[in-house]
Amino acid sequence: MEACMILHDDSVLLSLIQELVNIHNSFLNESADMVAHISSNNIKIVRHTLSLLDVKTTDVIAFEWNDDWLRFCQCETENGLGQKVIFDFERIEDEIKKQVLFGKVKIQFPASFPKPVFTDDLFQKSVELLSEIEACIPQQYLTTEIKSLLK
Repeated sequence: MEACMILHDDSVLLSLIQELVNIHNSFLNESADMVAHISSNNIKIVRHTLSLLDVKTTDVIAFEWNDDWLRFCQCETENGLGQKVIFDFERIEDEIKKQVLFGKVKIQFPASFPKPVFTDDLFQKSVELLSEIEACIPQQYLTTEIKSLLK
């Protein structure tokens, strides 16, 4: 169960999440000069910091290939050069920067990560547990003397 839940601060899953947050933030820090270049092209990028617990999917860097980027390449039209493709790498790079870096936030790892609380877990399983105990241990009815003491 520890492999898929964060039960304590030494959890492997917690360490993995911390490392992914560090990689994400490092990537954003290293791409700061690229963001400045994009910002100068009339796109305002403001870097916010959010707690890990408030981050949404759209706030995290994710790359997915987009065929629209290929519109910035052209085939050579001269005779015999039909297979030659000329790419406008600068425009393609700018488009990728916009889609990958725009709107992304730095993630702040919380000082203490919330641990799961199983409030009703024992209560819900207590019927099964008591049935198993009853089947394994011979049961005896309470004597009238004990019953009177309980009242």
